[in-house]
Amino acid sequence: MSFTATLFGLFLSIALLMLALAVITGVLAGRAQAGEVRTLGFVTALTARTDAEGSVFYYPVVTITLPDGRRTTVQSTTGGWPSAYKVDDAVTIVYDAARPTGARISAPDDWLMYWLWTLCNQTRHAALTLGTAGKLAGLPRRRVVGSVKPGSPLDMI
Repeated sequence: MSFTATLFGLFLSIALLMLALAVITGVLAGRAQAGEVRTLGFVTALTARTDAEGSVFYYPVVTITLPDGRRTTVQSTTGGWPSAYKVDDAVTIVYDAARPTGARISAPDDWLMYWLWTLCNQTRHAALTLGTAGKLAGLPRRRVVGSVKPGSPLDMI
């Protein structure tokens, strides 16, 4: 078996692995997103926390009403200074129906959290597939035209 055939097999195997990872992460992302519940919540308090450098950040405390009528309070894990929210602000809350205590304030880039791994894996898969397909198609190698001495490193291009 030639070195080229071995290299081709290796790249093809990696491309197929990347495809499998992209499919798996896509399915998991879709399931996670499908299991989410969106509801309206209200900021009921702002919790001030000081970091190691002495900076104060404000974390919103949000009260939501669950589908069964119970009310629960959730502390946001994302804070800022100045606070992005005020007490009594209405916010959209997203949570897993099986775990409402893991609720978070919805953001425009929520989709990225779910689909980033899928996008990365799909991009790597596409690059490896195109590279492998190019090798399989036997695309001609470009040669440098000009005053290149035979046997020099540039003659190998």
